[in-house]
Order: sequence, then structure tokens, then C-alpha cells
Amino acid sequence: MPVFIALILLLITTVGLPLAAAQPAARTHFYEIRHVMSCQVHFPADYDPARAYPLLIALHGSGGGPMDFDPLWKKHTAAQCIFAAPEGPYPFPVQQGASMGRSWYLLVKDRRIWELADPLTVQAMMATVAELKASYKVGPVYILGFSQGASLAYQAALGHPEVFSGVLAVAGVFPEESIRPAELERARDSLRVFIAHGSRDPKVPPRQSEAARALLEKAGFQVSFQAFKGGHTVPPGLFRQALDWIGAASSPDGPLGQESID
Repeated sequence: MPVFIALILLLITTVGLPLAAAQPAARTHFYEIRHVMSCQVHFPADYDPARAYPLLIALHGSGGGPMDFDPLWKKHTAAQCIFAAPEGPYPFPVQQGASMGRSWYLLVKDRRIWELADPLTVQAMMATVAELKASYKVGPVYILGFSQGASLAYQAALGHPEVFSGVLAVAGVFPEESIRPAELERARDSLRVFIAHGSRDPKVPPRQSEAARALLEKAGFQVSFQAFKGGHTVPPGLFRQALDWIGAASSPDGPLGQESID
């Protein structure tokens, strides 16, 4: 039998046979669970548990961690505040072979996942404030964010001006798509804003902070803006200015030392 006739007969006999079901491709499924967070809490050198202190919550950048702020606090242990640095909930690979850093945001392309995850991270900030208030005597609450942490600081403070007295954003991007006009209107009369950015920042262009300043001032906020000559960092001098801005940069023994901001 010629080969081509055999092939035709084979096709005829297989027509009508059920095809094997196509196997679905592997996919990542996202869902919500309860999560235990950790937070490094620092106290003034002369801490008095019977006294109420301003609370300053500091959010690290992408790939960072709470320990990033340790060198800053060691230079300002006379500051009259409780300084708390929580850890981002999501692992973030800093570089191949290095230890994992942390992220405040779930870094995926699907915006629908952002809409699920971002509010949960803001809720985690509110839980952090509630936990610290339950554990220590706390006065006004401020939130400072560096780089990626600045975006979350904006979201948390503008979304909850009844909780936060001020937001301090250093070298970050304003999350305009995540902030509703009604939130700006509700927060503008009570929330203080401090923005700072290094003019030599190689990671986040200074124009991002300048744009945030312009947007907030247009919305009616009074913004304290500090430009400095450094790069993508929080210099000790800038941190001292931030402490002074929240009213914590002096001790019963006198003001903190004057460091250069650059």
C-alpha cells in the first residue's frame, strides 16, 4: 500500500476520536492571610515610661530593612521621641547571592493585585500605630518614608489624617494614582508635610519630590521642602532637621548637635 494512502486511512480512522484535554499553564494565585510583623523600637537615652513622647515611624526603602536606620538613631539618642522602624512584608532580592531585603509593595505587573495588596500594607501601618500606642505612652504620631517607603508614608498619612500629625517623605515618589482627591481635601487642614531630596540622587530623580511638593501645595497643604547636595540617602543632618520638625530634636540638657545636612 502506498505510504500516502496509508496516511489518508489513518486520518480517516482518527477523525471523531476525543482530543486530550489541554493542560492549563502554571499560574501564581494571590490571596490574603494574616501576617505577623516585626518592628525595631528605639527610645531616648533618658526615656521615662511615665511620659508621653512623639512617635516617629520610619519606613525603609525597597530592598532595605529596619536596621538601615540604626546609624541615624545612634547619632541622635538624645532625641525626645519613640522611634520605630517596621519591616516590609515582602521579600525582595537585592542582588544575586546576597541576603534578601524587604519591600512594602508586592512587585507584580497586574494592577488588580496592587488594589488588593496596597490597602493591606496601609492597614499594617495602622496596626503598627495601634500596637505601639497600646504598649507605650505616645503623643502625636509622624511617619517618615525613605524611597519606596515614602510612597507608603504618603498613602498612610493622607488616608488617615486622624491618626498621623505629619508625613516626612525623603527621596520618594508621590503615589498619585493611589490617592483620591477626597483624601487630599480631608487631610490638608491638619496634616503637616515635610519633603526632602538629594540633588545628586542617581535612583529617584529630584523632580519627583518637586512634583509632589507642587501637587500638595496646589491642594492647599503647607509643605516644608528641603533640598540637599547628597545622593539617595538620609544624611544625619537631614534626620536632625526631621526630628526638629516634629518637635523632638531637643532634650532637657539642650538641643542636639548641629550636623551638616550634606
